[in-house]
Amino acid sequence: MMLEQIRQHLLAIPTSPPDALAGFELRQGLDSTEDPAVWVYVIVRDDKIEALWSDWDQLRERIREAVSEVAGDQVITYVRMWAESEQTVRPVAAP
Repeated sequence: MMLEQIRQHLLAIPTSPPDALAGFELRQGLDSTEDPAVWVYVIVRDDKIEALWSDWDQLRERIREAVSEVAGDQVITYVRMWAESEQTVRPVAAP
């Protein structure tokens, strides 16, 4: 349930350009130090990556703030950018 609340907060964050994001993938669990964590994978349209890059640090901070609003300061937030094309599963041919 917490991830859906986080997703709603993330969808309200403005981006430049406004159509740069294809979505978010969220995961929750323990990180390598056994601390509670949320991983936010920002899925960016391939043709918008360069345009979004100049705003990336600011966007990443807004994402961390949005997660903190929902989850509090008890969780660590990891933010990563994925290109939309990285989400396509490509079949591997059998040998």
